Amino acid sequence: MKARDHFKNGAYNLKIMKIKITLITALALLLVSLRSEAQAIPNGGFETWTNFGTYSDPAGWTSYNSYTASSGIFTTEQGTPGATGASYLKLTIKNNPAMGGLTPGIAISMPSLSSPNAGFPVSSRPTDLTGQWQYQSTGIDTLVVQVILTKWNTTTSTSDMVGLGSTFMSAASVTSWTNFSVPILYFNGDTPDSATVYLFAGIVSTPTAGDYLYIDDLAFSGTTASIDELQSEINMTVSPNPFATQTTITFIEEQKNTTLTLMNIAGKTVKSFTFSGNQLTIEKNDLPAGLYFLLINDKKSKIVKKIIIQ
Repeated sequence: MKARDHFKNGAYNLKIMKIKITLITALALLLVSLRSEAQAIPNGGFETWTNFGTYSDPAGWTSYNSYTASSGIFTTEQGTPGATGASYLKLTIKNNPAMGGLTPGIAISMPSLSSPNAGFPVSSRPTDLTGQWQYQSTGIDTLVVQVILTKWNTTTSTSDMVGLGSTFMSAASVTSWTNFSVPILYFNGDTPDSATVYLFAGIVSTPTAGDYLYIDDLAFSGTTASIDELQSEINMTVSPNPFATQTTITFIEEQKNTTLTLMNIAGKTVKSFTFSGNQLTIEKNDLPAGLYFLLINDKKSKIVKKIIIQ
C-alpha cells in the first residue's frame, strides 16, 4: 500500500472517530438534559398559564377553577409581577354562595384532579423544596406547602411513598416576597421516580375569607444521602411498634441534645422535643390511631422511623 493510501485511510479513520466522539458527546448532553428536565418542577415559576375560556390555570397544574367557573369566582389566579419573572401563583380563600360558602385556593402539580398519574418525573433524592412566598393566615386557618415523592411498585401496582416534605402556616403572615425551604424526609433508601406538589390556602372546616398564599420560583435543591447510610450512623430501636399506650426508644450510644419530631401522615408536627440519654418513652395520650413518622436529628445526621399507634 502506498504512503498516500495509508494517509488517506488514517484520515478516514480519524474522521470516523471524530464522528463517534461527537455522537457520544451529543448523547451525553441529551441524557444530562433529560435528567435535568426530570428534576424540574413543571412550570415552577408559574410563567405559563392555560386559558380554558372561562378561567385559566397554571400549565401543568390543576385547581378548583373548573368547578367554580359557573359562579365566576376563582381562588387560583395569576398574579403579576412575580417575585422573579412576569407572574406568580395566587391562592385566595373566597366566599362563594353558589358553592355553599367559603372556597379554598388549591393548586396541585397534575393535569387534572381525576388524573390517574399525578406525579411528574424525578430521578434523585432532593434535600428541600424551595421557592418564594407571601401569605396571610388568620386564626385557626391553615396554609400548606407539601411535596410527596413516590416510587412505582411493580409487585403491588401502586406507588409507594419514599419522601415527604410539608410546612403548615397558621395565625401568621409574610407580606413581602421571602425565600422558603421545606426539608424533605425520606422513609427508605429508594430513589423516587415521581413527585407531586400540593399548595393549599385554607384546609380547616371554617377558613377565613381573604387569607392567601402566593408562591413563585418552586424548585428542588440538594441531594439527600441514602437512608441506609444514615441508619448506620444512629443505632436505635423503637419497641413496641405498633403500640397502644406508649413506646420506648432505645439508643445504642448516649444522646446529647438530640431533636425528635413526631409527624402525622400529612407531615404536620404533633410532638417535638430535645432529648439526652439512652432511653425515651413516648406516650400516646390524645393522639389518634394511625401512621406517624419520627424524625431523629443528632446534629450530625438524621433518620426517619415509621411508628404506628393503635
